[in-house]
Amino acid sequence: MNLTQHTIQSLQQRKTHQEKISMLTCYDSTFAWLVEQSHIDIILVGDSGSMTLMGYPDTTHATIDMMVSMTGAVRRGASKKFIVA
Repeated sequence: MNLTQHTIQSLQQRKTHQEKISMLTCYDSTFAWLVEQSHIDIILVGDSGSMTLMGYPDTTHATIDMMVSMTGAVRRGASKKFIVA
């Protein structure tokens, strides 16, 4: 499988050429590893992890430490994917 490692410039070029860009939300290393094996372009680590992983009722409970922890887990699982947190 030929998987591209994206940069901001390569994603901007795809946008300029009106090519579709795929993004999937992820919060942990296991799922990130699975996404890394796919053709998904970007992994999003969002504040909704405070709800889906931590059980809070909304995203206002997401802290910087929580985001750093989830982003680190995703990076360890998908070292070659473009990650937005």
